[in-house]
Amino acid sequence: MIRPRPSLRLSLLGLTLGLGLGCSLALKPRDDVETCDNVDECPVPEDNRYDPRCIREDTDIPGVCVAEFREDLSCDEDAYGLPEGGHPFAVAFDDFSGASRYDSKCTEADNQGGMGCPGPCKSGLSENANGVCDDDDPNTPPAVQASADLAGQDIRDQFCRSYFCDSRFVCDRSNESRPVCVPCDPDKPFGQGGCGDLYMGGMRSCIYQDDAALESACLAPDSAADKVAFGDCPMP
Repeated sequence: MIRPRPSLRLSLLGLTLGLGLGCSLALKPRDDVETCDNVDECPVPEDNRYDPRCIREDTDIPGVCVAEFREDLSCDEDAYGLPEGGHPFAVAFDDFSGASRYDSKCTEADNQGGMGCPGPCKSGLSENANGVCDDDDPNTPPAVQASADLAGQDIRDQFCRSYFCDSRFVCDRSNESRPVCVPCDPDKPFGQGGCGDLYMGGMRSCIYQDDAALESACLAPDSAADKVAFGDCPMP
């Protein structure tokens, strides 16, 4: 899967955002670029995941139109109405955000030292920066121990991942009044823009989709908040 970069800057004049398969983004740049004095002079990207930007590094010369990931997609579940309205984010949050689901189950004998639980770690696992056991695969988000305080974070993160077709996206709730989807930053805390996946009972939350499922369900360039998808979880 070809994933868009978090800070992708592309000349908008003469580029084609190809539909392709799944989440692939085909680009066909030309020698000319679109200049601008402000963003209103830039064409709107054909892919819903992007917004136009006018980048100016010198006030004495024109700027350049670029396309960057939109920064205003709310991941506040309350912004999408009541679950009775049928919005998939609202429905998933209502079904799966109960605090009891976020019991890490790390005190159970079979789970001690497992993924997302404190050590001593089982064979093949080691303690990560979150203080829990994790594998050594740099391509997977770090494990985070589930807790009632983090109830719903996996649902919010998956909402962002599904819209952007990219497992690096998370819901940044550092501003409680305006939580938004962002590419995760490994230097930030989980839930506040940091990277990670919640684990319960040694297993990654079923609400997440793996990369293959994200690609298969990807609707880009026609991504829409009311058409996001979630992992196949049994009802709690």
